[in-house]
Amino acid sequence: SHAGLRSGCRGWFSGVGKGEGLNDRTHFGVVYDHKNATLYWRTQSNQNLQRLRLQNAHLEEGGHAWYLHVSSPKLPWFHDAAAALVPTRAGSKDKVQSIWK
Repeated sequence: SHAGLRSGCRGWFSGVGKGEGLNDRTHFGVVYDHKNATLYWRTQSNQNLQRLRLQNAHLEEGGHAWYLHVSSPKLPWFHDAAAALVPTRAGSKDKVQSIWK
């Protein structure tokens, strides 16, 4: 269930009429998972979904304030999906075919 999720995004909208759509762009998107106290976002320059669990955000009362640079180059631009590859079932006749013939 996604009942605990809220999302939002902020952008520039050119309005209606002449020039509609010429200046439309989303600067960032945010999803807050209330059930798991987790924030997900992506920015215009890095469309990869980022995550911050609030339990890791140093929010203890009386603690030092922290800053999160959401466009930081330390955040990954992609995740390599190769480790998620699994072979087809045993005995399958599925074979890779060349597209370069």
